[in-house]
Amino acid sequence: MTTSLNIQLTEQLRRFIDMQTSGSGVYATPSEYIRDLIRRDMANAHKAQEREIAEMLLASKNSPSTPLEKDFFKKGMDYIRKRDKLKKKTN
Repeated sequence: MTTSLNIQLTEQLRRFIDMQTSGSGVYATPSEYIRDLIRRDMANAHKAQEREIAEMLLASKNSPSTPLEKDFFKKGMDYIRKRDKLKKKTN
């Protein structure tokens, strides 16, 4: 399912998008460019969450006296489920 989103841009931003989507640009349309930016931003957010989980795991391994948060594993599983659900929607 697709939906529309209207946004207002400055002239400078519009010119930049036009350059990215012109005949010599990488993208065929402004929509394609914006969708790719959003997908990359989503991937970066997921990577940041994965790094945070990995850091928490390492901290717990290196500091046995530091207990895990009560809902540590639930948060991890919730994140994985959410990530997988988003992957299915964007593919």
